[in-house]
Amino acid sequence: ANKPYVKRDAARLGIDFSILDTPVLIKNARVVRQQMYIRYWLPEYALRLREFYKADPVTPKPGSMIYLSRHGEPSEVAVRTYPNRLIEEMVKSRGGTVLRTNETSFESYVAAAAEAETVLLDHGSAGYNLVYWQPKRVIEFVSDAWWMNSFLFFAKSLGIDDYGIICTDYGNNDAVATRLNALLDEPIS
Repeated sequence: ANKPYVKRDAARLGIDFSILDTPVLIKNARVVRQQMYIRYWLPEYALRLREFYKADPVTPKPGSMIYLSRHGEPSEVAVRTYPNRLIEEMVKSRGGTVLRTNETSFESYVAAAAEAETVLLDHGSAGYNLVYWQPKRVIEFVSDAWWMNSFLFFAKSLGIDDYGIICTDYGNNDAVATRLNALLDEPIS
């Protein structure tokens, strides 16, 4: 809750919240039951989320590509590393756009929709910006230290069937580059 994007988005949605870092006795509470696990999305859930956020995705330019890079954004849940600079350079060399998630505003995410036919993303909450876009392909970079299938199901619920996953562990940037080039060279299905 202390992340800048959480505060920004809560204010944008009119949600007032407090961050508690000491124990608090709550005598009377209303608990909103989670209707689904965050990992398993159905198309109707994604549609409701688009409606809630008033997302109106535009059709991206053919051949466009964007990378949501976690460069400079430490993980709060696990030690994980991604070869961000390598991927950023590969995306730029193919004419794509790089958004560093710790530097990107909400407005920039929405505006990037036109550049998002192919979305590359480091596993992290910025992947939920897919709700504002209509990509045809997603490639997710993951680590064995922390990964869950949430974005795979989320993308599928948004109608994205072309989905690739690349594990970036083991310090082998050549293997990451080879796999990424192979996926990007395939026609979008």
